[in-house]
Amino acid sequence: MTTAAVAGSRADAQFAVLEQTYPGWHITRFTRSDGTFGGWWATRRVSLLPSHRSAGLVPSIARWDALSLSSELAAQDALGQRIGYTVASP
Repeated sequence: MTTAAVAGSRADAQFAVLEQTYPGWHITRFTRSDGTFGGWWATRRVSLLPSHRSAGLVPSIARWDALSLSSELAAQDALGQRIGYTVASP
């Protein structure tokens, strides 16, 4: 198996875990114009009110690796729970 194939299967597994763990977010992987992996992007499924934004919630997050994205999503979800933001199921 090539290095690219191993990286691809790892990214597929990470993608599945992120989708299951954070149902309130639309998770995508993006590629650069040269076709190489470019990182992760998460966008909320439910819009934010101005009060949510002023409390520190963000509508989307981009990170280079799945671990960093997961960490930020967990922090955002914890903050959302504290302020009463409702997460929708997909």
